[in-house]
Amino acid sequence: MVFVPHSPECAGCRAWLRDLRANRAPLDELGAAVLIIVRAPRENARVLQASLDLPFMVLVDADGEVASRYTARDAAALYLGDRYLQCIGRWIVAGGQHALPAPDDLLGTLAFAEQEDCGCGLPAWPEEALE
Repeated sequence: MVFVPHSPECAGCRAWLRDLRANRAPLDELGAAVLIIVRAPRENARVLQASLDLPFMVLVDADGEVASRYTARDAAALYLGDRYLQCIGRWIVAGGQHALPAPDDLLGTLAFAEQEDCGCGLPAWPEEALE
């Protein structure tokens, strides 16, 4: 999962990250990796990570070069990928909007992707069918 917040100070993005942090245990159980790309100087990114006690990886992208591959300068972005790095969800939130999916919805999508046995998007065969 890759998340690019509007900014380290954005109240809506900070609230969403708090909700995501509260769901850390289920994310860990699913083996999900979370990367946050912050378009700000290193100190701003450190303050964001420390003030929210984020257990996730934070990439500092002061000039926005990496984040620009995910979204426009004034937008937040969330990408969800499966274990084959195929995109299974994408949300681009422009301006001051904060219409990001709830962590429960993300966990459901990740859990479904985890039960797939190939990158083709088809669910795995039930075990009883293999006996």
